[in-house]
Amino acid sequence: RPALLSQAAPSDHIYYVGVGSNMLKSKLVNRGLNGSKIEVIDFRGCSIRGHRLAFNLRGFPPLEPGMGGLEPASPTDECHGALCTMTRTDYEKVWLSEGGGTSNPGYEEIEVEATPYGSASPVRALALRARPHARLSTDACPSERYMGILIS
Repeated sequence: RPALLSQAAPSDHIYYVGVGSNMLKSKLVNRGLNGSKIEVIDFRGCSIRGHRLAFNLRGFPPLEPGMGGLEPASPTDECHGALCTMTRTDYEKVWLSEGGGTSNPGYEEIEVEATPYGSASPVRALALRARPHARLSTDACPSERYMGILIS
């Protein structure tokens, strides 16, 4: 797991970049397992240089052909997402809701530099990328349901 996470105490604040459906705050806070809530201390837009939004995590075709995550791209590319401040404990709830507690999760955690809107100073943040075993060779089209979440 990333050093940013392993060096944080459970109550320490960390940054997580939500892309895909986790850009919708109401979706993110309700992702906790067994009905638990995820407390988000701050939620704002951000950009991540050198990455793109990819729909390359194998989903459940035809209903959900691909799920969103970050993918490295050219240095001039830029992805936009939601920069979420939360405790490490709450981030762990996000990770578990994304399959992180399984023996072979579909996502891997990566560290990125995210620049909050209205700031020139990037922060180190955690984000999710499709792991090689679950990564599609080409991006899938997001479902109509998924697109509705992104547009919200």
